[in-house]
Amino acid sequence: MLERLESADSRVWEGHTRVLEDATHMLGGIGAGLLLYSVLPQKARNIGVGLLGVSFLMHLYAFTTSRSRTFG
Repeated sequence: MLERLESADSRVWEGHTRVLEDATHMLGGIGAGLLLYSVLPQKARNIGVGLLGVSFLMHLYAFTTSRSRTFG
């Protein structure tokens, strides 16, 4: 199962720069961290949701523009 996920992941990011992949995952990680840290005020949670949204859109971009779109 993990090999299939890793294979699909590498196909999605094939042809994209490592910077795009790292930035996408960094923004998602910061966004998730802001949402999970319950001591932060609501404003920080809104930023967390926004960062997760940007990360999601970057993942969607990578998926739709990947060279190999045959997954499964």
